[in-house]
Amino acid sequence: MPEVSILMPVYNNHQFLARALEAIKCQYNVDYELLVINDGSTEPEIEKTLSSYENYTPRMKVLCSEDNNGYTLCLNWLLRNSVGEYIAFQDADDNCVPRRLEKQLKAIKERKLDMLSTYGTTINEKGKRIANFYTDEAQRKPEKEILANLKNECWILGPSMMFARRVFDTIGYFDEELYFAQDYNYWLRAIDHGFKWGILREELYNYRRHKGSVRHQHPELKHIDWSEKARERAAKFGIIMK
Repeated sequence: MPEVSILMPVYNNHQFLARALEAIKCQYNVDYELLVINDGSTEPEIEKTLSSYENYTPRMKVLCSEDNNGYTLCLNWLLRNSVGEYIAFQDADDNCVPRRLEKQLKAIKERKLDMLSTYGTTINEKGKRIANFYTDEAQRKPEKEILANLKNECWILGPSMMFARRVFDTIGYFDEELYFAQDYNYWLRAIDHGFKWGILREELYNYRRHKGSVRHQHPELKHIDWSEKARERAAKFGIIMK
């Protein structure tokens, strides 16, 4: 059984996919499985790239959907198929640094945590680092301050998170009523259940901003305050926002 299951939903943006997959191939000293789902991509290059990597990467398993179901539903499909002791994420348009998983796995065990995110950087379409309050300042605040403010907004870099399977066994799946902010909702539910979270203060994840992102592809959803909805949905799971 692999120690870590990495979940990667994919929808178009083929120009970034190979870099994301290469980043996973550079994760050494960790027994992992990479679970990918092609979520109805319309770019033929996506299927070609995934097939090429799957042929040469025995740790990789690709699922396919003819329809575009959205990120949240795909995460749950991948969770359902995962077997690792720990769960990690890698968005298909982002990338991470070598040994990210090794460092996270070591830290989460040594610190006896249930959940561990990392510092990250924001990059543009060309992979150049750009300024972003979210990654440069908010997520670098003290853990106590981030937790105290969690009832108002999420300063946790969701895609960098690694959490133990016992969290999933208790919390269950991501809330499929949430098209965005599903991770924020999940952290609220997990922390409310008493699971311990921390930050690995190293820049291990590169979060990409670009015009082809899912948020840009669905302008009709911009009028919804997804963070507020995530908090409202968390309350329906029995969480009391203090």
